[in-house]
Amino acid sequence: MHAEAAEVMAGAYVSAKGRLREAAEAIPLLGVAVRAEIAGPFTRVVARQRYRNQGAKPIEAVYVFPAPEKAAVTGLVIETGGRRIVGTVKEKEEAFELYDEALAAGHGAVLLDQHRPNVFQASVGNLEPGQEMVVELAWVMELGWEGEALRFVLPTTVAPRYAPAEDRVGVGQSEAEKLNPPTAFEVPYGLHFAAEVEVPGGLAGIESPSHPLRWTPRGEGATVELSHETAAMNEDLVLLITPAAPRAPQVVVERQPDGGAVAALSFLPRLEAGAREPREVLFVIDRSGSMARSSIDEARRALQLCLRSLQEGDRFDIVSFGSRHESMFGACRPYSQQSLDEAAAYVAAIDADMGGTEILGPLAEALGRKGAGLPRAVVLLTDGEVSNEAAASELARRHADTARVFTIGIGHGPSEHFVNGVARASGGAAEFIKPGERIEPKVLRQFARLGAPMVEELRLEWNGSPVEERAPYRQDQLFDGEPYLVYLRLPKLEAGTVRLAGRLGGRELSWELAVDPARAAAGAVVGPLAARAEIRDLEEGTSRLHEAGGSQQRGRREARITQAIVELGVRYQLASSQTSFVAVEERKGEKQQERGRLVLVPQALTRDWGGLASGMVMCSLDIADSLAAPMAARASRPAPSASAGFPDSGDGAFEAEYFDSGESYDAGARTGPAMSRRRSSRISIAQEPALDRLVRLQRADGSWALERELADALAARLASLQNVARRLKDLADAETVVATAAALAYLHDKEQDSRHEWRLLAAKAERWLDRALAGSSHTPAEILRLVTAVL
Repeated sequence: MHAEAAEVMAGAYVSAKGRLREAAEAIPLLGVAVRAEIAGPFTRVVARQRYRNQGAKPIEAVYVFPAPEKAAVTGLVIETGGRRIVGTVKEKEEAFELYDEALAAGHGAVLLDQHRPNVFQASVGNLEPGQEMVVELAWVMELGWEGEALRFVLPTTVAPRYAPAEDRVGVGQSEAEKLNPPTAFEVPYGLHFAAEVEVPGGLAGIESPSHPLRWTPRGEGATVELSHETAAMNEDLVLLITPAAPRAPQVVVERQPDGGAVAALSFLPRLEAGAREPREVLFVIDRSGSMARSSIDEARRALQLCLRSLQEGDRFDIVSFGSRHESMFGACRPYSQQSLDEAAAYVAAIDADMGGTEILGPLAEALGRKGAGLPRAVVLLTDGEVSNEAAASELARRHADTARVFTIGIGHGPSEHFVNGVARASGGAAEFIKPGERIEPKVLRQFARLGAPMVEELRLEWNGSPVEERAPYRQDQLFDGEPYLVYLRLPKLEAGTVRLAGRLGGRELSWELAVDPARAAAGAVVGPLAARAEIRDLEEGTSRLHEAGGSQQRGRREARITQAIVELGVRYQLASSQTSFVAVEERKGEKQQERGRLVLVPQALTRDWGGLASGMVMCSLDIADSLAAPMAARASRPAPSASAGFPDSGDGAFEAEYFDSGESYDAGARTGPAMSRRRSSRISIAQEPALDRLVRLQRADGSWALERELADALAARLASLQNVARRLKDLADAETVVATAAALAYLHDKEQDSRHEWRLLAAKAERWLDRALAGSSHTPAEILRLVTAVL
């Protein structure tokens, strides 16, 4: 074992012993019940965490848990002993003082802190022996789009975060400690989930790539539940909700108590899709330990498809990273069949074998490398499980004028904050791939965006006047046919028009939406979401206060920014980096004088994290992604059961074991330490959809070879296609012409519903076919008629 890995693991083992002793006692969290109300592109979620002190002494239970990255956490309520106590938002230190003073006085209290926009901590203090308490959290959020479907995500566990050296030190609790609670393979609590969905125009369907569902149509919506009463909290729950009506521009207006209004405006720009200019594309792939097994399998598949989505004139390179990083070519090479073949062979052989997730080095190389003067795009494939998200986003922001980052989040629980944040900072876009999902539409959507023209001088106007009170404050990239969502504060509610305008290639473009006061309603969704978007701008350095100019006295400017976050958080009662919720359960009579002992609630380890199998407990802090010698411990616990929507608690002690095998450990395969490596989740050729096979078989120049596998994908007889080729005696490359025309004919005839997925590949094939037939007596239309007759 390498010395560095041995040092990491030694630290992990020492740290783990204390945590495992704590986990050996009954876990105070009994279960989590979540109910979502999804209304078009917005949702309101209520999550109820149920705690019980099963020991003989008071405790302070601390639970680090995930939330969606774009959620605006708007409420905290505690229920205990028949009482319902509403929490309030205070400045972060003030909230802690109230919490700490309440505990010192013998009262009960709950504190909710934000560690990251997608990672929170609930501290449940002075929970007395036998006492039960429900901590109810509420949030609202906007839903993203995945193709033609709305994407609802409920994260259920915080995957272990790799922390670079600078995040492991500091005064008080380090960043590494905040983001790495103790982790177990099995926990005695589970998730109960239900949702009410309503979409104007009705539903075309609901599906989940993560969990089995049952849903019942109801009017223009449906009631959705998990097929089982409870689910393990070890992966993101994803719903894909497809409306019956196509996407359309939308305006939602809410009246505010001060007489003004907040509008959520969703423009749907249409940009002329001309021929894409050549690009320099650097693929950056995460090969750290956390990506082992299913995640690296998906990353390989996605990267193979990325390579085949390049076009003539492009230049590319592949940068792999873990604890170190390496470049395949050393410099970008022209895209050709030879470079494609070399890259495809390289990708097929890679594995998650490079240690920890040191992301800044490879990202800096990809963004700052000197190239051939072509526009640059970086395609980053990662689970994003790191603690230094802010540094990565800032790096991407500094290079936004010369390169955009298009991220692909991979795994059962990728960090939304990292994957979205880096893309957002650079003007790129993000996609997420769960193991087992079809990757083609996601990758091809990214490549459509990668070549999207830049709309310059983007601006927003209200009744002809520039708008300053908007969020996001900077959002400079439009993508064809994709919603552009912006929140707008209107000083008074009146009829008017909001205009989004910009310049593209010297042409003025604009899109308009009308605001009708009669359609405004009182509500508590758009206002908090607008405030959360403003806070995000302040936290990420993209607010109006961060604009160039003004004083360069950094400390004073940062104080103004902090104060602005506090004011928004308190005004709208939102958790943020500078504000926290606190609720106090005042107790009368004789109070418990003994200070509650700290108990950390363990997380369920993210499904297939690092390629590890069930039957172990891991302490994520200090392990990072080093799988050279994973720390493991077996757990013996009953499966979660349900009780009034919550699973009952279970007992069971954790037995720590320290493995020094040098390989990934699979508790279910005792025949050798390497059994869990390279266990592929890839679909066999026999099961592979025809479109996926066509994409895989396309060559670098856009053509296809006339071969058995292509004929099988087209459901055609190879001999019939060969006969067509023999009739084209005057063509030097008749078989390739026929194969390419047959593939195009199949796409247009059989895959029309997936046109948005394959249009770029088809355009590349059509250009090749035009060149191949140039100077001959044949036309593309003629060849297409010939092959259509035999398909």
